[in-house]
Amino acid sequence: MAELVPACDKLADIGTDHGFLPLYLLSSGKIRRAVCTDVNASPLESAKRNLAAAGLSGLAEFRLGDGMKVIEPGEISCAVIAGMGGETIAALLGADTSGTELFVLQPMSKSEKLRQWLHANGWGIPSWRLVRDAGRLYEVLLVSKKVPPEAEPFVSFGAPCPEVSRLYSEYIGEKLAGFEKSLRGLLSAASPDAERISIVQREIETLRLIRSNYPQR
Repeated sequence: MAELVPACDKLADIGTDHGFLPLYLLSSGKIRRAVCTDVNASPLESAKRNLAAAGLSGLAEFRLGDGMKVIEPGEISCAVIAGMGGETIAALLGADTSGTELFVLQPMSKSEKLRQWLHANGWGIPSWRLVRDAGRLYEVLLVSKKVPPEAEPFVSFGAPCPEVSRLYSEYIGEKLAGFEKSLRGLLSAASPDAERISIVQREIETLRLIRSNYPQR
């Protein structure tokens, strides 16, 4: 996430938890100021203590609140929303009235839902990363309204690029295995959901197309 955050004057970390990301970015000089937000008081207090221990309290603000609702219009250059489900992140973006045009997003699940929402709402993905940690594969997306949305067949799934090439085939394979498992469950249900089956089948077709035409090793 820190790698994808652009050098900027003021960054918001939405759902900051312990405040480790803004602490790192401030310490490295990549950002000048930070707004750390959380919907719960306890993690926000933890962030305050951690930044105070690093001597960075004067460079950070701490706000209790829901998503981007505590950010003023035009106040920040970039925001990070990480560690939440893709649909939750999409909802937070949809409710944002700050006019922020650059985000770093790290969905923990349903990243295809987030990517579909971004495409439908005019957000492009100029850069993204794959990281495997403790056996799990994570996606990190830099998104901007200043670049065009992804084109087919990459609306739901990331396009191959040098930064993700080492893990890209694993990423597509894991996505495909997950949707194929979902399809088997849907087909074996007592009352199959035809609409959902059709959606999953389309995603499987897209993943197979990507795997066949955009191999990465």
